[in-house]
Amino acid sequence: MPPSKPSIGLNNGCYGEDIADNGFYGACPATESNPNILLPQCNYALPLPPTCAMIVKMDTYRFGLIMPERGFWAGSFMTTGGFSFAGGIDWREMWAAARYYNMAVMSTEQGHKGDQQDQRWAKDNPRARNDWGCRALDGSVPVAKDIIRAYYGDPISHSYFAGCSTSGRQGLRQLEIDPNSFDGLLIGAPSWDQEHIMPWVAKLAGLDLPDTPGTVPDNPSQFAFIVDEIRRGVMQKTT
Repeated sequence: MPPSKPSIGLNNGCYGEDIADNGFYGACPATESNPNILLPQCNYALPLPPTCAMIVKMDTYRFGLIMPERGFWAGSFMTTGGFSFAGGIDWREMWAAARYYNMAVMSTEQGHKGDQQDQRWAKDNPRARNDWGCRALDGSVPVAKDIIRAYYGDPISHSYFAGCSTSGRQGLRQLEIDPNSFDGLLIGAPSWDQEHIMPWVAKLAGLDLPDTPGTVPDNPSQFAFIVDEIRRGVMQKTT
């Protein structure tokens, strides 16, 4: 049975929403009439430890922030980026760092809403393209750090970034803008050279159409070794 959304009540000074242990935070418009129904397309961070969760509105973009309750926080901060051309806060990518490593976690919405194929937001909108490219992340990271320090009353021991594809590019770009943003970055397949990568993606899509099964690994056990090594490395850095 999926978890029910917990009520506010931890009384720990959170100016967002207090989430009880094993609770969730995010949005699923399709099931708002029955919030106990969690569908695969729902954008939830779950299951969470006792947490303070909030959405912070900047000027033309927002970011989501998850902060484990005092006593659970390990002292570290994790930032995740977006993927492809999608917009919106990606709560689904935020829960693991909070649940398994007791990190405070932030994700920006990229300055727009939409799925990974929809690029209409970018047409004749240089502001939105700039937010997606780097501005939303660059503006969100320092504000999220200020909120974290104020909430816990302690400094952040380590700041990390994790992401691949568009998210990886955003992390590398932030490193160029401000090398002091993160102490470490886990970057996979960054989509850096946009001018050449898009034609290449189109070519690969033509070579690997859906009617050619078996060409893309889809068994999670094939990646178990990589996942275990990443977790081991993160644990060594945060303990």
